[in-house]
Amino acid sequence: MFLRIALIVSLSCLPPALAWAQAQPEPSGAVVKTPGLNVQVQFYGESTVRIRKWLPQGAPAKKSLVVVQKKLPALELYRQDSPEGFALSSKALKVLVSKQDGSVSFLKPSGRIVLKEAGKAVLAPVEYRGDKGLGLQQRFTLTPDEGIYGLGQHQDGIMNHRGRSLTLVQANTQSAIPFLVSTQGWGLLWDNPSKTIFADGPDGLTVK
Repeated sequence: MFLRIALIVSLSCLPPALAWAQAQPEPSGAVVKTPGLNVQVQFYGESTVRIRKWLPQGAPAKKSLVVVQKKLPALELYRQDSPEGFALSSKALKVLVSKQDGSVSFLKPSGRIVLKEAGKAVLAPVEYRGDKGLGLQQRFTLTPDEGIYGLGQHQDGIMNHRGRSLTLVQANTQSAIPFLVSTQGWGLLWDNPSKTIFADGPDGLTVK
């Protein structure tokens, strides 16, 4: 399974919290509007999903340095709406978006959690040399015994990144690729060309 996440941000002030979350079906997916955050789920295949998040006053459009699939498949998807969240399921994968904070969980059809976001994505204004933007952070819950591999070419001789902190930037003899794979059978591409910090600790896997 390949999970792809892109966060779309805006510097405008947040509007008042929505009275309730709304789920809007789309071809091969849906947009879930939660208080202060919109979440788009797009299925690129039975077990391949792209997740995009943006503030209500922003937009989902984003330039990406990776190849983005433009033609969406005609999949048979099952949608289920409840007060707690909105679920979108293919034959191989169920994606559940919390209506409270926009956090996303990925589950097998059996109900077993494959990967789960730990709380709401954090978007905070930042400024660097006069350029304004938003810093972003997302945490994920991992199982105690799974290994994490990937993230590019590094010179420390370590392959399993559990319990480690890595700064992903291009440097001499070192390449940064924000893609990681787990021994639990999932892969995640953090679609963000900026400097990224990967840190796995007691509170979960943090990417920012």
